[in-house]
Amino acid sequence: MSGNVWEWCSDYYGQYPSDKQTNPTGAKKGTARIVRGGCYAAIGRQCRVASRKSLYQGGKDYMTGFRLAMDDDREARAAAAAQQAEQERIAAEKAAADAAKQAEQDRIAAEKKAEQDRIVEEKKAEQDRIAAEKAAEAAAKQAEQERIAAEKKAEQDRIAAEKAAETAAKQAEQDRIAAEKKAEQDRIVEEKKARQNRINAEKSAEQQQLTEDRRNRQEEQQRRAQHRRDSINALPWNTFFTVNTAISPIPQFSYGFKVGQVKVLGWYFSAMTNFHFKGAFNPLEENKYYVLTGKQRATKFSALAGLVVRPCQPLSIHIGAGFGYRALTLETETGWYNLPKRTYYGVDASLGIMLHFKGVAISAEAVYTTCDFNHSEIKPLSRLEGKLGIGFFLPNKR
Repeated sequence: MSGNVWEWCSDYYGQYPSDKQTNPTGAKKGTARIVRGGCYAAIGRQCRVASRKSLYQGGKDYMTGFRLAMDDDREARAAAAAQQAEQERIAAEKAAADAAKQAEQDRIAAEKKAEQDRIVEEKKAEQDRIAAEKAAEAAAKQAEQERIAAEKKAEQDRIAAEKAAETAAKQAEQDRIAAEKKAEQDRIVEEKKARQNRINAEKSAEQQQLTEDRRNRQEEQQRRAQHRRDSINALPWNTFFTVNTAISPIPQFSYGFKVGQVKVLGWYFSAMTNFHFKGAFNPLEENKYYVLTGKQRATKFSALAGLVVRPCQPLSIHIGAGFGYRALTLETETGWYNLPKRTYYGVDASLGIMLHFKGVAISAEAVYTTCDFNHSEIKPLSRLEGKLGIGFFLPNKR
């Protein structure tokens, strides 16, 4: 039974009682079960039935199996049968009470329906009476409206005759006014024509002036463009070197350098690493399998290379890509153990800027790690790292 795989036990994991016990049971409740007997990967003193440890009861791995055992539970089964009979008696009594309650509810519902039907019939009779009264009132209103319409038509005919006479008089007056307006409009058209000729002459002179101004602006723009080209050609080749520090989720702080050359375009190379360090360990899922001492250390190395663009004298923009390695190890009883699921290899991409003034260079970058993968699984992950650096900027030959 010892060795091979760790074997599940039915007891929950807990501390043994302090007094002497014979075949004691485990805790009454908990989240972890007991496994015993060691496995093919365990050390010698763990391959004993007396060797035990805890494992989350929903966990599974390639080092844990099971064994079968049976308890004498005849008294428990008799008690379960008695409890089942009591539950059936209670269920029968509850069903009878529910049936009586349902019959009473059906009677009340029938009485309510009869009352609602009576109310509906009374409402319908009242509505029929109101409808008959409304129809009689509508007929009387219709007769009155027809009489009023006849009187209105006679009045409208009289008014129409008076309007026709007024319209004829107005038309004669409008014809006289139209003749006077036409004469006035002809005079205004002649004045507008003379004014337009004067305006056209003024516009022609103004257009010539605008053409001259546009030609002068184009010459000025060409002069400025040539000045910019001359300024770019006059930029020197510069070598720069900075010392960098960075922080990211894994593995916290790291250190390195960046070196390159630039005129308008250039290149750069950057390398980052961190020293091993130990700190308080935040328990991860792996503490189900290993005895931890509360210590961890992380290792990182990354290298980037890319393009430098300098749009103006004090500013440079960096774009690069490279490869990064990150690993996390824990200190166990037998020494430091590498966690495969915390070891990453991946492609890094970076984007940053650098300011330089009087030989001093200050840089800031964002490094994005894409598509990490590790020993035991391949899945897309991503991490963002911030990087700051300071160094010097040297002029070289023009």
